[in-house]
Amino acid sequence: MKKSVSQKYAVASYAVASACVLLAACGGGSESSSAVSSGTKLAPAMVVGGKAVFSGARANYTIAKNANGYAVIDNAGSDGTTNLDNAAQRMQFTDVSVNPTVAAQAQGIAATDLKKLIELYVAFFNRVPESDGLVFWIERFKAGQGIDQIAEEFYNAAILYPTLTGYSVGMSAAEFVRIIYRNVLGRSGATAPPEQDVQFWADRVASGSATRGTLVRSMLDSAHTFQNDPTWGWVPSLLNNKYTVGHYFAVEQGLSYNTPEVSIERTMEIAAAVTSQDTANAIGRIPVAAGSPPVDPSGPQALPPSSPSPAPTPYSGQAPLSAALVNAPADGAGVSGAVRLEVRGTGIENVELLPPSGYAPLIARFNVSADKTYAWIDLDTAGMPNGTMVSRIVAFSAASGQGGTETVVMPARTWTLNNVPQPRLNGPIPSASYRPQVLLTLDDLPYVDPQPLVAMMQLDETSYRQMLANEAERVRQTMVTYIPNHVALYPAPMGFTGPWYSCVGTPSYVACRDSMNSMIAIMNSRVR
Repeated sequence: MKKSVSQKYAVASYAVASACVLLAACGGGSESSSAVSSGTKLAPAMVVGGKAVFSGARANYTIAKNANGYAVIDNAGSDGTTNLDNAAQRMQFTDVSVNPTVAAQAQGIAATDLKKLIELYVAFFNRVPESDGLVFWIERFKAGQGIDQIAEEFYNAAILYPTLTGYSVGMSAAEFVRIIYRNVLGRSGATAPPEQDVQFWADRVASGSATRGTLVRSMLDSAHTFQNDPTWGWVPSLLNNKYTVGHYFAVEQGLSYNTPEVSIERTMEIAAAVTSQDTANAIGRIPVAAGSPPVDPSGPQALPPSSPSPAPTPYSGQAPLSAALVNAPADGAGVSGAVRLEVRGTGIENVELLPPSGYAPLIARFNVSADKTYAWIDLDTAGMPNGTMVSRIVAFSAASGQGGTETVVMPARTWTLNNVPQPRLNGPIPSASYRPQVLLTLDDLPYVDPQPLVAMMQLDETSYRQMLANEAERVRQTMVTYIPNHVALYPAPMGFTGPWYSCVGTPSYVACRDSMNSMIAIMNSRVR
C-alpha cells in the first residue's frame, strides 16, 4: 500500500536534530510556569512561560503590535482580546503557531543572506521555510557558519528523507543535478535541461571543485543571471516568487505548523502553488486572514520581486541569443598561465575575446557546445607578453562573418599578465657556514623581489645587531615578508622556534644569515 507523506515522515522521525529543524521546524516555546502579563479578556487565552495558547485557528485572529507588546483579538470565538508583553515568545493557535521574534532575528543579517537561507529550503526540499527552523539557521549564520556550510547541512538532511526530497546517498552527480533543476529552477518535462547542461554541473562535483551542497548555491546564483531573459527569464521569476512567499510565511507572519506531519505536507503544497507569474494562489493557502499585515511591522520586508516573465517554453535548440559570463578573472586581476573563461546562455553560435573596442585583432575564439548554451576556452597567457591586457568578451548569434545579433558578455576588463621568470639576484652574498634544512612547497611561495633581504644580509654582524636593536619591527616585517609561515627551518637546537625567529631573537647572526641564504637560493632557482 502506498504510504502517505505523513506515514513516510513517521518512519524517519528519529533523525538528527538539524534534519528535524529543516523538515519540520522542531522546537518551539518553553512551557515553564512563569506567565506573560496579560490584560483584560472576555475568556482569557492560557498564557504559560512566554507562550499563549488560543482556542481557534490563526485566521480567526488579528495580531496587532503596540508599544507594550501584542494585542491578539479573537474575531470569531470567545477568546476576546489578549494583551501580551514584549517577552512573548510564541502564540499557539489550533492549526499553527506564531513566533513573534523571527522578524527581529531576521533584521540581524543582510537581506541577501536571508534570501539565500530561504532559497536553500526551496532547493533541497521544494518547500517554504517555517519560522522556527529559519530562526535556527539565522542564529547559526550569525554565529559564523557560512552559507556553503549550511548548504552542506541541508544536503545531509535531505538524503535522510529520499522519498520526500528525491535526494539519496547513492545517486549519481547527474541525477543530483536533475533534481536541482526540478526543485530550484522548475525545469522538468518539456523544459528539462539538455544533457550538456546537466554534465556541466555534474563535472564540477566529479572534479572536486564543488560539493553537492555548494553546487546548489552555485546553481541558485546562476539562475538569477537569467533575469528578464526572453527564453529563460521565467526561471529566476519562479525562484523569486517562491522566496517572496517563503518570506511572507516565515518572516512576516512568523508561522510554523503545530505537527511535523502537517508541516511537511502543507509547506510543500504552498511552494508547489507558486508559479513564475503568480503568488496569489500560494499565499491563499497560508492559514492567515487575507490581507494580514506582518506580525512585526518593523521587521524586514521581502526584497523587491522580479517583474513577471513569460511562461516557460520548451527548449527548441534554436533559442534567441542570450549570454552571461560564468567565469573570468576579475577586473584588475593578475593572470599567469592558462585561465578558463566560460559563458552560458541560449542561441550562442560564436564567442570571441576581443580588444576593448572594435573586432580586430581577434585575441581568441571560444569553443561552443552543440546545444548552443555553453561556450568556453582555456586561454593560455604563457606566450603573451607580460604587462597590461585589456579585453572584452562578445557573444554572437551567428558564426564569424555571418552577421546575426551580438551581446557584450564581459565589458572591457584589465588583467596584468606576469609569466616571465623574475631576474636572478646579484651578489655578493656572504658565504654560508651552516645550511639548515628548508621544507618548502615551491608552488605556494609567492614571488617577491628579495633584494632588500640581500642588502640586510650583506651587513656585518655589528651593523646587523645595531639594526636589530634600533629597528626590530622593520627586521621582523622583512623576515615575515620573505619567509612565509609554511616554511619550517631546522634544526631546533639552533633556536628556530618559528620561520623567522632566528633573525629577530637572540640566536647567532651566522644562523640567521645562513637561513636567508637558503631562502635566496630557493627564490633564484624557483621555476615560474
